[in-house]
Amino acid sequence: MKKFLFVLAALICFALPKAEAQNGFIDSSMTKVEVIEPEPEAPPVKIVEIDKGVKHFAELEFGLPLIETTEGEDGDGDTCTFGIGANYVVGYKFNNHVFLGGGFGIGFLNMRQNYYYIWSDNFKDDGLYAKLFINSKIYITKTKVQPFVDLNIGGILFKQADDWESKKVGVILSPQVGVNFKLKNKGAIFATIGGNIMPKYYPEGYFTLKIGYAF
Repeated sequence: MKKFLFVLAALICFALPKAEAQNGFIDSSMTKVEVIEPEPEAPPVKIVEIDKGVKHFAELEFGLPLIETTEGEDGDGDTCTFGIGANYVVGYKFNNHVFLGGGFGIGFLNMRQNYYYIWSDNFKDDGLYAKLFINSKIYITKTKVQPFVDLNIGGILFKQADDWESKKVGVILSPQVGVNFKLKNKGAIFATIGGNIMPKYYPEGYFTLKIGYAF
């Protein structure tokens, strides 16, 4: 019996340190793994470039040859205007929407007024013109394709007979609507349609088409 107890005690003494060593090894070899979920990326901030500074505009202007027929007590008549010219505008663009400047233009006008009375009376004026004006542009959007409103107010030098008197200087008002197409080189091409209003000339107004380049 003593021998059995001695052997049992020896086995316990031998197994206990080994179990503790194994337990320590297991504990020291275990590594705590922490899973960190990535934070959601913030959406990219869209940077809109502010388009401002000195701007130049070169444009061709066409007066559309429309004919208007009129009726009078003594007979019928018609008026017709055709024009072609070039304009240059320079000014300052304050932000993506507002431009203010001034310009001048030169060109050729053919303004005709025919009356058919008991006798025929054909009235025709054509020749060169020059104009000086203030220009404003309002751009509706900031996109690559921009609708905009264009307005010129100024004076025109064009000789036209008026009751046997020569009219040389008059007022001209030119409202337009158009579209601006931005280019990669920071320039742009544009087109507008509208009219020239010329009080006390004959006729007093006509439709116009403009195409141009901004730089």
